[in-house]
Amino acid sequence: MSTNVESETDIRSIEYNSRLDTVVFTWNRYATGERFRTALTDALAVIEREGATGFIVDAREFTAHTDDQLEWLQREFTPRMIEAGIERSVQIHPESVIAEMEAQETVERADAALPEGVAFEMATSMDRAREFVRG
Repeated sequence: MSTNVESETDIRSIEYNSRLDTVVFTWNRYATGERFRTALTDALAVIEREGATGFIVDAREFTAHTDDQLEWLQREFTPRMIEAGIERSVQIHPESVIAEMEAQETVERADAALPEGVAFEMATSMDRAREFVRG
């Protein structure tokens, strides 16, 4: 696999997989406020630089989003991600009944907000996430 590790902090890691034309963002632990926004803005910079069409977020180490985080994601991050060229985005969540219920709600909200031609999915494994971004 042609993967380049872009950068890593205690909060997150970012990789670019050229074979999949996908940025893989992994939460290493929970973050709030400016640290949350900065971590994802760093991923956006890699998306823009590489012209990536896929985005995988491994959120298995991240607990539920706050209302402020969801608002920022919808208002700021997602439009910029789409403008940068992302066509397929997938979030990996832990396997649990609660996580599955939250995942379904997230997919429904994303489907309603995303423009035609942009797909979003939730998965419980990196293998499934890779399948999704392949199309």
